[in-house]
Amino acid sequence: MRIDGNRLGSGLTLYEAMVACEKAAKRGCNAIMYTGSQFVIFRARRMISPAPGKISYVLSGTTLKSDGHLWAMKKDWTLTGYDDDTAYKTLKDATKACVASVTCKGVTKEEHSYRTNNKDMASHRKGRVAYILGDEYLLQQNVYYSKKEDFTLKPFGKFSTDKFTAATAECKKNKGCSGVIYSSTTQKYRISVKQDLEPSTTDTVYVRGGVKPIEITSTINFGKYSWTRMSPFRLDGPTSRRRYSNLNQALKDCIRHKNCAGVTK
Repeated sequence: MRIDGNRLGSGLTLYEAMVACEKAAKRGCNAIMYTGSQFVIFRARRMISPAPGKISYVLSGTTLKSDGHLWAMKKDWTLTGYDDDTAYKTLKDATKACVASVTCKGVTKEEHSYRTNNKDMASHRKGRVAYILGDEYLLQQNVYYSKKEDFTLKPFGKFSTDKFTAATAECKKNKGCSGVIYSSTTQKYRISVKQDLEPSTTDTVYVRGGVKPIEITSTINFGKYSWTRMSPFRLDGPTSRRRYSNLNQALKDCIRHKNCAGVTK
């Protein structure tokens, strides 16, 4: 598939392109296209169209992880077609019911409850939140993998193992690795650097995704105050437009400003 829009940059790997797209979010980055040699990031302005040899990655929402699956959260959007007759009190109850149903495509937060839906085409509706059901995922060596049964990728190199953890470790070492393939015929795992998923009656693919950030929290003392250092996090709503090259000066000014809640590097 081909994407039309404004080109914002590129990366040699999908991960590099996803990082670049995230950094370009304020410029409207919402899609990535694989050209066969590189991954190009876009601010897409049109619907994608068929194009042999091209692969598109279109931004579908904010990620939510629940019940072993990835969900695309879209605020002010709604799904249609109730999958059951139950109005769930919590999102967790609704996603659990959705995963257990073979026809459920997602969940919608309505006015006072959550409903499961059997159609995944979202439409605008202010005040609602749509959660579109995605693939099952696994986390290995701080890297996310999406499980796709009945698909395969072309293997890379001679590496082969009967252990999934060994295969994901090998994939992590290779910056160009696109995923891990498991063959039920050989009962072996191999890695791939290709992007083209193909149907298979014997294989399962674990498509490589992004890296889970390592969260670190520590406490420091400055100016008779205790500060909690949290990484990788940021504070929203700056109290001034000034940028500091020195942490101590930023903390001093934050103490003086009654509305300041903290400092972001």
